[in-house]
Amino acid sequence: MSVFDVTSGTYYASLGAAIAGSQSNDVIQITGGSYDENFPDITHNLTIDAVGGLAYLTTPQPQPLNGRAILNVPLDQNVSLSISGLSLSGAVDASNNGAGILFETGNAALTVSNSWVHGNQDGILTGGVDAASTNGMTVTITHSEIDNNGLAPSNPRYGFDHNLYIGAVNQLTVSDSYIHDALGGHEIKSRALASTITNNRIFDGATATTSYSIDLSNGGNDVVAGNVIEKGPASPNRYVIQFAGKATYPGRSLSVTGNMGAGAAIGGATG
Repeated sequence: MSVFDVTSGTYYASLGAAIAGSQSNDVIQITGGSYDENFPDITHNLTIDAVGGLAYLTTPQPQPLNGRAILNVPLDQNVSLSISGLSLSGAVDASNNGAGILFETGNAALTVSNSWVHGNQDGILTGGVDAASTNGMTVTITHSEIDNNGLAPSNPRYGFDHNLYIGAVNQLTVSDSYIHDALGGHEIKSRALASTITNNRIFDGATATTSYSIDLSNGGNDVVAGNVIEKGPASPNRYVIQFAGKATYPGRSLSVTGNMGAGAAIGGATG
């Protein structure tokens, strides 16, 4: 396996060493293979791309050294992180909230493409905008698979962890991806000011006890279009989409067009 910082022209013995040794806006390329490391926090703009196949990232058990995630961007760093070609799995923490990617409040842009996030307590978990987010916050997910994240039914937090849990960012965009088999939580949960969810497969599967396929908790200006959505028979509720079911943004809107699937019901507040 090879870890190469394209920007500085430096080879590293591990991805963790490359992250620690990188500078803002560096591009790190890693070859396909398995990387079982305690990855350091990411505190500056960074791009991590796999070449020659998926790069499988996990952390030594029982939990990541940072206590939260495989790839962790801490609070108020105003960081933009872009990843491509990564597999992130196995994240747990003591609070049953370990994430494949944790992108905390007060950062900038998270971009995930051609990646696989699976088998974590949370798949991708983000905070929202605050004063440190100088250009707002965005999350873009494309051509990726996110599945089987969540907790066992015996866990007290069962149903509170999700495949995607996006906080109050400016914009969430999910396109051309396969989101499926969330364990008790939602396939996609978003509190974004605007969510655009297009051309995805969103499946619960035959036995998954997934709750909502899409939960747009706070409303916002949202578009759900061109998706294939399957509501699983083991789901504890009958709704595919919840819109503005909790605290709501003013001037909210929802457009649902051109989707295919079974059990297409929308719940939540109106207006």
